Amino acid sequence: MAANYNLQIQKIRIKLGLSVINVLNHENYNDIYSRDFNFETTTFNETTYVRSLGITPNFFVSFQY
Repeated sequence: MAANYNLQIQKIRIKLGLSVINVLNHENYNDIYSRDFNFETTTFNETTYVRSLGITPNFFVSFQY
């Protein structure tokens, strides 16, 4: 979900905004990393799950000339 507002001041345009990431707070995974380590005698497997962010606000200001 996002909202923004544009301000025009002479030749400069300023964009103010707010967005909310994962507004429904779903517990899902963004990525999965798998690694294999081989130390010549044994193999070690490791899998890491990267969770998505919870409810995260994001504020921004953009200047355009």
